[in-house]
Amino acid sequence: GINAEYGGLDNVFLQFNNYRIPRENLLNKIADVTPEGKYISSVEDKVKRFNAIISPLVRGRIIIAQHGVMTQFVALAIALRYSCCRRQFSYGEELENPVIEYQLQQYRLFVPLAKAIGLHYATHWLQLKYYDQQKKPASQQTKAEEDEIHSIASAMKAYATRAAVDTAQQCRECCGGHGVSSYSRLGLLRSEADPSVTYEGDNNVLIQQSAGYILKNLHKRISGKEVQSPFGTSSFLSRFDAEKISTLKVRTENPEDLLDDKVQFEVFEDLLNLTAHTSFLQLQNNLTEGTLKAWNETQVFFLQNVAHLYSQYIVIQRFHQGIVECEDLACKEALIRLKNLYFLDCLQQSQAVLLESKYFTPELTKAVKTMLFGLLGEIKNDVATLVDAIAPPDAVLGSALGLSNGRLYENYYSAVLTGPNVFSRADYWKEIRAPLKTSKL
Repeated sequence: GINAEYGGLDNVFLQFNNYRIPRENLLNKIADVTPEGKYISSVEDKVKRFNAIISPLVRGRIIIAQHGVMTQFVALAIALRYSCCRRQFSYGEELENPVIEYQLQQYRLFVPLAKAIGLHYATHWLQLKYYDQQKKPASQQTKAEEDEIHSIASAMKAYATRAAVDTAQQCRECCGGHGVSSYSRLGLLRSEADPSVTYEGDNNVLIQQSAGYILKNLHKRISGKEVQSPFGTSSFLSRFDAEKISTLKVRTENPEDLLDDKVQFEVFEDLLNLTAHTSFLQLQNNLTEGTLKAWNETQVFFLQNVAHLYSQYIVIQRFHQGIVECEDLACKEALIRLKNLYFLDCLQQSQAVLLESKYFTPELTKAVKTMLFGLLGEIKNDVATLVDAIAPPDAVLGSALGLSNGRLYENYYSAVLTGPNVFSRADYWKEIRAPLKTSKL
């Protein structure tokens, strides 16, 4: 049938009836069938063979994640430029305020902006690591590397595509009625992003692979075995202590310390250890009903949370490294503000875990909100420059609301007047006009 979007992609099936495929047409990079009918493979280890077969899927997921980041950049560029130009209401002055001045508009757009830039660093890093790994001969690729790359790619694809859909929708709403117009491009961006949460692996299934990777390594840690993390995304398990996990608390009560890089990493690692351990215990409790059912009954509030925190942890890691490598001081300071905003919003999302485990006090949780609001006001002064950094050229942006010249209403008016058949009447106008003439009203 016809797709809701991407109409150029065909949905087809092939049906064969007693048709023989010649041996030379087999897809036999990894395995083959001899003329005698024997199955052979150049990769003897079954696990490595499986990883080699699914490797193209990993590459596809990385590309889809990066595409999701670009969708966010385009949508945010449109909505933020619109918000800087669109005026509505005032605090008593004669001139109305740009809507970017309002805290709610800032929160709705600045948090997704911080997430998108963090995801940009994370997906770019992942792409480079994946290519480095693929350059190695198969004999030099370790199982630990393959498992971790697969886990990261699954998490990033799910996180970036979900963010793309949500951000495009949020940007559409932040532009009000103008955002509904096809000239904004926001509705199209949202519709085009929508299938990405399903293809190349449904997001809700993919993150289970990441959660499984974490729990498998946690089980190793509890059993006293070494946990290998070549790319550092599960290195937080080195902090896991089964005897202290139930009494774990943040090491500071000063809210300002939460903006320190070292403290941010510690908080995230403790959160991951807490949720992973809770999920591990819940899974063990459910095992009496069978492994598959136990796994399915441990998704909501448990394994899903582990995978989500894992995705956020990777973003924080790469965001931090991107800032370290940034040489421009003004740019570095702007990125630090965005990274801190992203971190504080992640804490807001994990508020239930923080309070239930007593890792945070209620007072510290309230302070997180106050600090978050303060950062919104600071980021407002950076936003025009940040948008110019992430926005593609106007011709690629394709939106009358987000052009770089800042002439919002002129651009929109021009787009409307130059649209196809804009001054033409509908073909059926005479059919409507005739009854109106005879109406007694």
